[in-house]
Amino acid sequence: MKKAKAQRRAKLPLNDPRWWTYDKTARYVRARMGDKVIADSDLVAAIERGDVPSKLEQVQMQYDPPARRSKLLTPDFYQRDYKWVPYFGQWVLTPRTDQRLLGRWAVYFWGPKIEKIWPSAAPTTTTQVREGQSKPGSADAWIDFLFPDDEWRLLTPKQIHDAIAKHAKDKGWKTFPSYSAVAAAVAKRSI
Repeated sequence: MKKAKAQRRAKLPLNDPRWWTYDKTARYVRARMGDKVIADSDLVAAIERGDVPSKLEQVQMQYDPPARRSKLLTPDFYQRDYKWVPYFGQWVLTPRTDQRLLGRWAVYFWGPKIEKIWPSAAPTTTTQVREGQSKPGSADAWIDFLFPDDEWRLLTPKQIHDAIAKHAKDKGWKTFPSYSAVAAAVAKRSI
């Protein structure tokens, strides 16, 4: 599986207008999620896991003429070398070690994958959900299933997400709602 993922990652074109800056990516995800804090943490987690392909553009000024290079980043880059930290309302990339990137550099994210993870509109389905019912597989459906008597009110969104994840893993299911989806569902229900 790792080999197939690496091959897909290697096929991305490095010089393509579909690579997005951090600012464009963050604005897009925040608009889809509605909550800045949850959107930013969800985006950073997806980047660090490798769900969102990223690349490093670097101009090394010590060469004459300055050398420009691009390379795809792997999850190891974020786990071993650099980490995302919040800094005055945005996330910045900081080194974990004394090794620093030389010259001017920027990180870009693959726009088509971002649009796939955070679609702009709800996907159309052949099954219609009746008024007052949750869409199957949604965070609301999971909360209704695991906490039918409103016990969810006594738990934090993190505890609810952990219960959903545990139940899904116990059943051998690989897909379940993200933490941000659970937090949004809880926030919507709490109004």
